[in-house]
Amino acid sequence: MVLCTSAADISLKGRIYAMNYSKIWDDVSRRMRKSHLESNFAAYKSDEYLRIIRKWCGSLAGKKVLKTDLFEECYEADQFSDKLGCRNIYGLDVSKCMAANAKRKNGAMMLVAADIRRIPFRDRTFDIIISNSTLDHLKLKDVRPAVKELRRVLKDDGTLVLTIDNKYNPVYSAGLWAGNRLNIFYFPQERCYTSGEIGEIVGSENMEIVDEDAIFNIVPPMDMLMAIVERHNKKLSSGISKMIVRLSKRVKSKPLRYITGRQLAFKIKKVL
Repeated sequence: MVLCTSAADISLKGRIYAMNYSKIWDDVSRRMRKSHLESNFAAYKSDEYLRIIRKWCGSLAGKKVLKTDLFEECYEADQFSDKLGCRNIYGLDVSKCMAANAKRKNGAMMLVAADIRRIPFRDRTFDIIISNSTLDHLKLKDVRPAVKELRRVLKDDGTLVLTIDNKYNPVYSAGLWAGNRLNIFYFPQERCYTSGEIGEIVGSENMEIVDEDAIFNIVPPMDMLMAIVERHNKKLSSGISKMIVRLSKRVKSKPLRYITGRQLAFKIKKVL
């Protein structure tokens, strides 16, 4: 089922913001018909998420898991939640349309349409929270309230796996800055972050980074170019993208991955 938070649970100011933000993502879900990533790039991104989750969380069997973004579940190509080996997994998205579309494709997943700053679960509910590239779509002033909520619903010995757009990647961060001003993106992307900035934010909410990585080493605008090629010549795009993915996997074990990675990934624990 898809649940929705009551308007009474959110302040007037927060409710107006959530309604506007929900409408934006509702519009995205209606306009987009398929993943914005080329097929092999999407599979590579999914594998990267599975790699860090398994490294930091081990087996998820018997665990209660929250995923804070349902974009992948809507468009399937880079989805990874169905490969986690977890039967007790909840998904949260601010867009009711996103949640409903994801539900049609992921019948076994329990989905919630809600604002991440007002998560409709009790304290210390989840063993694992996967917040994948969610906070970088929020205004900076709303990131800390979201982190506070993530901490609240995380068990004391739980793990938060958080990914965020990478400010160390000069091509990606510059492209994000320019794209926002030219209004060329399919969906809103607020900003990139450094490890220090994320450490400061989670530290202010009594959490700490215990491990980190840089993932999805596809340098833009290669992803957009290959998605265009795939629409016209899938065989050509597949051959080129497979070669790029092989090179990217070599980079991920080197310090250079912080320059080429699209996202930073963090293993975060509570400070008790």
